[in-house]
Amino acid sequence: MDKKIVKEIIPECARKFSFGKYRYYIFNKPDLVFSDNHKMELFEFTAKLIQETFEKEDQSYFRSRKNYFGDIDQYWLVLDKGGEAVGFCGVKKLCYEGRDAIYLDTVNIAREHQGNGIASIMVCLTWLLNSISSRSFVPFAMRTQNPAVYKSIIRMVEPNVIPEIDYVCERKVRQRIYGFARYVAEMMSKGAEVDYDEETSVCRSAYGRNLYRKGFRFSSEDSVTRYFDAVLNRDAGDTMMVVVWPRVTPYRFLRMLALMVPRSVPVPMLKSSRSSQA
Repeated sequence: MDKKIVKEIIPECARKFSFGKYRYYIFNKPDLVFSDNHKMELFEFTAKLIQETFEKEDQSYFRSRKNYFGDIDQYWLVLDKGGEAVGFCGVKKLCYEGRDAIYLDTVNIAREHQGNGIASIMVCLTWLLNSISSRSFVPFAMRTQNPAVYKSIIRMVEPNVIPEIDYVCERKVRQRIYGFARYVAEMMSKGAEVDYDEETSVCRSAYGRNLYRKGFRFSSEDSVTRYFDAVLNRDAGDTMMVVVWPRVTPYRFLRMLALMVPRSVPVPMLKSSRSSQA
């Protein structure tokens, strides 16, 4: 995306967080905040980044979501130190059994910037800010065909996380976690028949197709990758429902996140600057 467009999109009053060499901007109610032209530019940037990440020309699944900014409540945009847009995250706010929750609707980072902890920081900041806003630790969910996403989540938080790979969730919250997963699956189906397998936490045929190119190599061979490969039929559009029911403090969450950032990346104090809410 052209840097001039980026400068137009991000006003001086935008809420910004600096972490290492990246700047994270959050926009609440993006459908109202952005102009039609800026929404078009951002949608194209988002679609192209998804296409690059998934290594697949056909991204009709995302491009069919013409009201993407109307479907989400928050949009994160990440810039590098040169002002280049390198990542994004969409967030939908939910309420489950009277408790605030969030759904992470697409998270993508440019390939040359992957491995720097950007996605993990966005997830962390999203969870932290929404937890502060609701005055409780909000659970969150996301869907993915990539085992690396699950592994990045499990490194940041202690269980309870589903699917339960190599461990078992606490009994006292297990039923609520799977209930929340089904709730999200039904919400994302938009009225279509839901085929959520609680035993494996797989949403059958949710995408209608494999989002990645054929032969895409996901990650090194381990128990998580083997589990995903065993239970997902990606060609049929299956996706994994990942749910986190936090039981860690925000401080510990940030501390664990800081330990995840590669040693080669400088990690200064987390700073926030805002003159008014974007």
